[in-house]
Amino acid sequence: FLAWLIYSSLSYFKGESYHDLAKFENGISVSEAGQKMGLQNGDKIIKIDGKPAERMETSTVNMLFADEVTVLRKGKEVTFPVDENGVAAVLNQDGPTGYFATRSPIVIDSLTPNGNAKAAGLLKGDQITAINNKKIEFFDELSAELNQNKNQSISVDVVRNKKKKKIDIKV
Repeated sequence: FLAWLIYSSLSYFKGESYHDLAKFENGISVSEAGQKMGLQNGDKIIKIDGKPAERMETSTVNMLFADEVTVLRKGKEVTFPVDENGVAAVLNQDGPTGYFATRSPIVIDSLTPNGNAKAAGLLKGDQITAINNKKIEFFDELSAELNQNKNQSISVDVVRNKKKKKIDIKV
């Protein structure tokens, strides 16, 4: 009885927290292992083995044991089989739950004190909107562009205080 009372009290006062997949407005960002499973950046996970996918925390595990996944991809519902080689790649990562995350806009949260970005003039709160005049919206796109331009100078378009600005930086 005491255990039930403690659990009930904690649930009532603290509630249960989870990440609702329906609130991932921009879909998901997928690791290389997640891509091998069949997922793509921007997908919105709808169903796993025909059952609604609601929570990120359970979906990351359920997908590893699933036969098929249904996603909303570029406005169309797509169902595909989960690739076993992708599951193996996910399980060989550092953490099996790290193969997808919410896809979010690129807003600088912090900068390395002696880094190139700070020296070039980027500031906390800047939103990056383009690299070398190529429009980017999400962190996964930024990572790809930075990898393509390693050890080169790039032009970064940012929005700071609702004003657009160009900054040149060495990657």
